[in-house]
Amino acid sequence: MPGEAPPPSPDPAFTPEEPPVEEAPIEEPPVEQPPIEVVTQPPPPPANTVPAPPPPPSGRGLLIAASAVGLTGAIFRVVTSVSVYRAIRLPNASPIGTTVNGAIFYDPLIATALGLAGGGMARRGRLDAHNELFEGTPPKRKSRQKLGWGLFGGGVAVWSITRVLGLTGCRGSQDCAARVWEAGYYVSLAGTVPGVIMGGYATGYEGYHKRFGHLANVSVTPLAHRDGWGLGVSGRF
Repeated sequence: MPGEAPPPSPDPAFTPEEPPVEEAPIEEPPVEQPPIEVVTQPPPPPANTVPAPPPPPSGRGLLIAASAVGLTGAIFRVVTSVSVYRAIRLPNASPIGTTVNGAIFYDPLIATALGLAGGGMARRGRLDAHNELFEGTPPKRKSRQKLGWGLFGGGVAVWSITRVLGLTGCRGSQDCAARVWEAGYYVSLAGTVPGVIMGGYATGYEGYHKRFGHLANVSVTPLAHRDGWGLGVSGRF
């Protein structure tokens, strides 16, 4: 149109800005992770793993032998007592001689039976102490060591005193001496037999406690920490 200015000619040195080209992200190959090693540790041992001593013998064999030997000795003793009282009634018999001849047979048997009974009860006491310390079993009987050996000593004292009294207090009378000896012998058995049973049991029971009681008081507890595990030991040593 007339009067209008012509449009400006483009500048040949001018270039329009092109929009930036976005580069596609470069995908990196996946990195392989090393395998995870799981290290397992052995479990801690349970508490109270202190090894207990083996259980002692029960003493049953000794007690059975004591019963058999003691019964044999008792038979000889009763036969001797019957013979002694028969000799007392006879005018020319010797009751003291009859007693001495019978004692050759029954005294060794009864003494052996007492020794077997004491040994068997000592083993029984040790077994009960073992079961109480390491098995949790309550004791089957009370431990009366002083009472038991006191009865045993009293029985031996009665036997000894009556032997002396029969010889010195009866003024040479065999009938009197024989009666004193017979009475003293049976009274002494009332102390020696239960005494050796109670004393033997208590000796074995308390002796086992003194020897192995400290093991039952030892406590072993597992302790776990970051680097491993261990054991804690507590007790009286």
